[in-house]
Amino acid sequence: MATDYLMQGYFDEKENLFERYVAKDGDADVIARLLGVAKPAMTNHQLRRFYSHVREAENRLKMTDDFKAAYIDLKKLEPFVSEAKGKGKIPDLFFDFILKNVSAVKSKKDFLDGFLEHFQAVVAYFTFYYPKK
Repeated sequence: MATDYLMQGYFDEKENLFERYVAKDGDADVIARLLGVAKPAMTNHQLRRFYSHVREAENRLKMTDDFKAAYIDLKKLEPFVSEAKGKGKIPDLFFDFILKNVSAVKSKKDFLDGFLEHFQAVVAYFTFYYPKK
């Protein structure tokens, strides 16, 4: 990840998502490529399992419109990735990705239009570069 990764949040001055978080050759693309060659390399199954936690938080938010409850669901990712990192099952990059992005979520917009879109792009690029076998 670039040294200025998420330093300005997800959005520009007009509240548009920074293109770098979803664009080809942007952060999502680079992160996806690196996850597949890291030691240990991330697998499609692992990435999708963690992404499903984020989607569950999204579903809670859409059903209840309770950002705090959805945010707590999102924060539950931190112990899951910590355990996986402690067992040597995921790359450090993914651990850092989750911690930085979860801490960058400050609002419903950050979550739905920022982190969710960014993580979805990482999953999509990862699947492109490392299709399931």
